[in-house]
Amino acid sequence: MCRGRASARLPPVDEPMTTIRMELRRDGDFPMGRACDDDGRVRDFAGWLGLIAAIDELLGAEREQTGGD
Repeated sequence: MCRGRASARLPPVDEPMTTIRMELRRDGDFPMGRACDDDGRVRDFAGWLGLIAAIDELLGAEREQTGGD
């Protein structure tokens, strides 16, 4: 059962936005490539878990830089 758009249920976010650019290639059914943020940090990845880890690392670096949790 569809309950509407998720954005209609999410509270507003007060934290700053992070932009992550992706270069994606497909290796069969899996993504490969690199992710980079506005500060020039680059993370190469392979596979779905690698993609998630790359994003998590870039967001973690952003949190450390701004002093967040």
